[in-house]
Amino acid sequence: MSNKTVGNTCKIIMGQAPPSNSYNENGNGAVFVKVGEFDEQYPKKIIWTTNPKKMAQKGDVLLGVVGSVGEVNLSIDCAIGRSVASLRPNHTQLKTEYLYYFLQKNKHEISRMGRGTTHNVITIKDISSIPIPIPSLETQKYVIDIIQKFQQVSRNRQRSFQLRDNFTRALFHNMFGDPIKNSKNWKKFELSFLCRKITDGTHHSPPNSIDFKRNGIPYITAKNIKPWGIDTSKLTYVQKEVHTKIYERCNVEKNDILYVKDGVNTGIAAINLLNYPFSMLSSVALFKPKLDQLNPYYLTNLLNNTSIFKKIKTSMTGAAIKRVVLKQLRELEIPVPPIQLQNQFGKIMESIEITKQNQTSMYYFLNEKSKDLFEYCFKVR
Repeated sequence: MSNKTVGNTCKIIMGQAPPSNSYNENGNGAVFVKVGEFDEQYPKKIIWTTNPKKMAQKGDVLLGVVGSVGEVNLSIDCAIGRSVASLRPNHTQLKTEYLYYFLQKNKHEISRMGRGTTHNVITIKDISSIPIPIPSLETQKYVIDIIQKFQQVSRNRQRSFQLRDNFTRALFHNMFGDPIKNSKNWKKFELSFLCRKITDGTHHSPPNSIDFKRNGIPYITAKNIKPWGIDTSKLTYVQKEVHTKIYERCNVEKNDILYVKDGVNTGIAAINLLNYPFSMLSSVALFKPKLDQLNPYYLTNLLNNTSIFKKIKTSMTGAAIKRVVLKQLRELEIPVPPIQLQNQFGKIMESIEITKQNQTSMYYFLNEKSKDLFEYCFKVR
């Protein structure tokens, strides 16, 4: 493997804005791309120009150079504005997709190269100096194939999660109806009556780090609670003596329910299926349902119901950051179907969760192996 720079292996075309009177949305002329039109992989076609100044072509890689520095897209035949540079690889040395994935992986490092008081900007000199490892074309193709296969696995995983979510919502509605309208006239009780404990994690954020992993205890915050469950892929850890104090008050056990009560994930509930203890921050609430009255899967899906969250939102506190307080959760009145019916729902959901866990474990395994491959192939030696 040889080490070169982008300037050694690519022709760099810096964008230039066409006259504003040449713009149109009717498809006349060339598609005009600014960094704002970058999409998941290829730019969106929104504006055209009849007087293009600088052109990129299919097979180039587009790089954001003003504002969103480091963002990348694969190119189409298009005019490019000053916020975009087009990198045209020398295909005897470098495959387009390899360049694209390399820049994508290193976009944060590229962004840090930027300067400027108003906008973050990188120059042609900066781009030219970016080091890039160049393995053989055969190895590049192998790397591209692996990345694309992993991305397909990721897309399939997202689609399967969506199908499961749709099925779960439909099943819940069919068995229990809308929990706010309570069309099936179930008796209603406050959650404080239905749970043995409702509390939250520590209100004093303790020192936590990946460096504590060897002798520490996992630490869960709102960012670890996802619509599909508890994300353990990026855990930090607290020291054992810190965990002991937190756990005395907030003793999370298997089949308890975790609920995000502040932050961007507010309103997401997840059942705890982990078989080991962990500590939590106060952004996450803990429910311990009385199992003779409330099935954990029923409560989790009820809390994730959009009608219930709308009700909770009406009384959320906070000016800048909205949050749910424990008093709201304890006083939340919910319909309670017969426990036998709840348990039927729970058995179905348990089998779905097992499948989801197995799929997620495989995804994380493949993700870690892919990272190892990328680190090896994309590391400048």
